[in-house]
Amino acid sequence: MVVCNAVLQEQDNYKNSDALRRQLEAELRDVTARLEEAESVAQKEGKRLVVKLQAKVNTTSQSVNLICPTAVCSVARVPVVLLHVCYSVVILARRSVQ
Repeated sequence: MVVCNAVLQEQDNYKNSDALRRQLEAELRDVTARLEEAESVAQKEGKRLVVKLQAKVNTTSQSVNLICPTAVCSVARVPVVLLHVCYSVVILARRSVQ
């Protein structure tokens, strides 16, 4: 009788662990699909931000050239322009995360 109960208990344990394994496999497939989707969206968003930042750099560069068309002045203002671009990158990154 004790052996029979032990065998039945082991069968129940096997059924439970097999069901749990199948459930975890399904959850793993779901999480993997969501991860791939998130990576795809992040890549598209990154490309969009790059295009947006390139436009911002072009606009800023044109503004600098209008303000101070001489090469010396434009070169002197490059760090300021880069600072504005970096600040814009941070702002856009924060917005995309939210």
